[in-house]
Amino acid sequence: MIDLAKFLFYISIAAILAINCLAAALSTSLANAAAIRAMEFQPSAQESINKISILGTVLLETSVILSLVMTIILLFGDTTALTINIYSSIATVGLAIAVSISGAIVSIASHWPLKEACMSVARQPFFAGKIQQILLLSQSLTQSPIIFGFLIALIIKNELNNINTLDGALRYLAAGICMGVGSLGPAIGLGTFAAAACKGVGYNKRAFGKILTFTFLSEAIIETPLIFAFLISALMLTPLIKSGAIGLVAAVCMAIGTLTPGISSGNVSAQACEQISKDMENTSIYRRVSLFSQGLIDTMTIYALLISLLLIITVQF
Repeated sequence: MIDLAKFLFYISIAAILAINCLAAALSTSLANAAAIRAMEFQPSAQESINKISILGTVLLETSVILSLVMTIILLFGDTTALTINIYSSIATVGLAIAVSISGAIVSIASHWPLKEACMSVARQPFFAGKIQQILLLSQSLTQSPIIFGFLIALIIKNELNNINTLDGALRYLAAGICMGVGSLGPAIGLGTFAAAACKGVGYNKRAFGKILTFTFLSEAIIETPLIFAFLISALMLTPLIKSGAIGLVAAVCMAIGTLTPGISSGNVSAQACEQISKDMENTSIYRRVSLFSQGLIDTMTIYALLISLLLIITVQF
């Protein structure tokens, strides 16, 4: 007979690295294929394209590095003295979801701006330095989901020895689901906008300053649902949540509530970024309309946050 508790525990640890490696390997191959096509298009820019491809790939593999660190911590850290039971195993599943889903989607989303940056350097070989700046900035901001997921996973890991009830196990599972699934929409939105920013600079290098400023504003708004998901996920880790089942429902509500707002916000800002590169004179109009639309879109996430909090408060008090 298979020991279900140990099976869940160890397969969760394996899944953390396996899922992230799959996503990162696929994304790296697609990004480097785009770099090769860009070199073919503009042979004189091969050195610049190669440099930007290497730097972008290093950032793209952040998720794999963090997942490797988490796997090593789980296998060789304090958990070696852990008595594995079904409750700690359920919590470990939540830990794996927090790191693997957020890491995989970040790897996929990170290769979109890298592909566009390589083609932009091919179009503007003498502007490679500025294109590299906006790529590294946008790619760095896109790593936020895996960083939040890693933090939640660390907290869960440190509490594995203290989980001895089903409600406690479900709370930690809920925290992982909220952070992992809640990362999908914002990560896709961040990657979509980052790709548009890199592409826009390639079409119109004079728009660099305006696009750079717009990048800070838009990506901050796109990340709003992610921050809400992190807050609910962190709340699940506190002893204030007595009912694991209600905590799980609240976490799922918040996670799903971030999905389409994150994607939609990224699409709106990406379209605005494209128009800014084509029509710089009306930048203020495009920026104002985009930010207003993104604010309205994020109200959907606020509604999900309120419902999640009401579910928690109603049951607890």
